[in-house]
Amino acid sequence: MNIPTDLALKIVKDMKDIINQDLNFINIDGYIIASTDRERIGQIHEASLKCIATNNDVVINSDTEYAGSKKGINIPVHLNNEIVGVIGITGDRKDVERFGKIIKSMTEILVKEAWLKELFIKKREQNRNMIETILFGNHENIEFYPSLDFPYTVIVGNINSVFEDNNDLYKILETFLARNKKNIFSVTSNQIIIFFNSDNKKYIKEFISAIQKNLSESLKFNFKFGIGKSVSSLKDFTISYSEAKNALKYIVNFDTEKTHALYSELDLGILLSNIKQNKINEFTNKVIGNLQEDEINFFYEIFKSYKNNNGSIKEASAELFMHKNTLQYQLNKIEKLTGYNPRSLKDFSILDLAFTLKNFYYYKKKEQL
Repeated sequence: MNIPTDLALKIVKDMKDIINQDLNFINIDGYIIASTDRERIGQIHEASLKCIATNNDVVINSDTEYAGSKKGINIPVHLNNEIVGVIGITGDRKDVERFGKIIKSMTEILVKEAWLKELFIKKREQNRNMIETILFGNHENIEFYPSLDFPYTVIVGNINSVFEDNNDLYKILETFLARNKKNIFSVTSNQIIIFFNSDNKKYIKEFISAIQKNLSESLKFNFKFGIGKSVSSLKDFTISYSEAKNALKYIVNFDTEKTHALYSELDLGILLSNIKQNKINEFTNKVIGNLQEDEINFFYEIFKSYKNNNGSIKEASAELFMHKNTLQYQLNKIEKLTGYNPRSLKDFSILDLAFTLKNFYYYKKKEQL
C-alpha cells in the first residue's frame, strides 16, 4: 500500500498532539512525504532507507550521522507484515526513544484503518461495476463470470426519500450479506440492488425481514423490497431484475401494507405494476370520477369489507360496526354515484380494480399535505 500524503500528514499531526515532538513520515523510497517541520517535506531521508533494509528501528545520535536525517528514532511501519513506510521522531534519544512503541502501534492502527476503508470503497466500486455490467452492459467475455455461483435471486429495495450518507446502510447490508461471499450488492441514492446467492424462498423472506427490521431500528428507514425469480444463467439477471422492480412497484403503489413481495407470488400485481399512469387516471375517472377524495376512502372501506366477507351483509356489517340496513344503503349509494352495482359480478370486478388503483393515489396525496 502506498501511503497517501493526506494520511501521512494526519498521522504526524495527531502524533505530535500526543508527544509534542516533531515527526516525519517517510515513504518506502526514502522520501519525507509528511512532516511537522514543513521545510523537510520532499527531502531524502537516508536513515529511513537503512530502517527499511534491516526492518529494524534506527537510532540517530547526531544530525550529521545520515544525510537528510536529524537525531532521533526511526521506526518501520507495517501493514500485513509488509513495510509501508517509516515514522521518525526528532529529538534527543533519551527524550524520544520511550515513545517508539506507542507511536509505532498507533501509526499502524491508523494505516490499517485507512487500508480497510480503501478496500471497502474498492469493493463497493467493484460490486457496482459488476451489477451494472451484468444488467446494462455487454455480457460477452465478462472476466468475473467464473466467480458467479448460481443460483442467484435479484432483490431490489428502496425508500421514498433520498439518503445522502449511505455508509451506515452499507455497513448493515455488509453485516448480513458478508455471511456468503458470493452475495453481491450495490446502493444508489435511494435504491438497493442485491444479487442474492440462493433461490430458497423461505430463506430469502427471512433474510429480507431481518434486514428490514435492522434498517428500521438503526436508521429509521422503512425499506420495501421486490424479489425476482431464480437466476441460473447470466442472461437471467436482467429478467429477474425487471421482475423484482415490478414486484416492488406493485407493493409501493398498490399493496402498501406489504414490506416485500416475490414476483412469483403476484397475481393481479403482474398487470398492475405495468399499467401506465395516464391509463390509470382514465380508467378510475370513468368508474369513480364522480366521488370526492374523502368519499373514495370511505366507500373503499365499505367495499373492501363487503369483498373480504364474500358479499355477506351480516359479516361485513359486523366488521364495520354498522347496521345491516346502513350497509345496504351505502352499497346502493355506491351504485347511485358511480353507476356500478357492487352486487353485480360484472360491476363488482370493475369497482374492485378502480378502488385498488385509485386508493393508492388518494393516500399518497394525503401524505403530502
